[in-house]
Amino acid sequence: MYQVILFDVDNTLLKTDVAVWETVKKVFGRLEIPVSEKQTRRLMGLSAVEIFEKLGAPNPKQTVQDYGEEFLKHQDLVSVFPGVNELFKTLQAKGISIGIVTSKTKYGWQTQVAQYGFTKYAEQVVVAEDTKQHKPNPAPLIAGMNKFPQVAKNQFLYIGDAQYDMQAAHAAGIDFGNAKWGAIPSADFAEADYIFEEPLDLLKIL
Repeated sequence: MYQVILFDVDNTLLKTDVAVWETVKKVFGRLEIPVSEKQTRRLMGLSAVEIFEKLGAPNPKQTVQDYGEEFLKHQDLVSVFPGVNELFKTLQAKGISIGIVTSKTKYGWQTQVAQYGFTKYAEQVVVAEDTKQHKPNPAPLIAGMNKFPQVAKNQFLYIGDAQYDMQAAHAAGIDFGNAKWGAIPSADFAEADYIFEEPLDLLKIL
């Protein structure tokens, strides 16, 4: 049914919410700008620049750089969700291609994600710098789809944890699966094509 499955990273493949909050708390503490964990979590899925704009950073681009450096101090709080490695290995064995479409910057990808074993299964990766517009705009997903030019639109599926991911997928004209294992509990995913309790549940639809 699906020839390519595209994945988000934060709270879809990697549990990053705790590390993100610790990093934001430190960075915005230095800026003396009050932020809340709930507010921060709800913005995850947007580009870093947009998140920091919404949180009130006076220089969002500089804050992105500060964030990237600070995040590395909290990398020990990041973990791969159980089942992700097995899922990727099984998808490859089934001949299903894997792509990653993330709002992380190239620097963020290289320093925060690339060291994890599951990344070796990803045939294509789209990061923030690859498009001018970002989720919930469909541009990042369209960029990801364009990396598999021989695959029809109805053979793509995007997996993510945020409503921004769902909105981007549907705007791009492809199906969306909610990664419930990492999603915000109160978020509305009624329009998701699938809701998966855990990573290996994806295999049930293939």
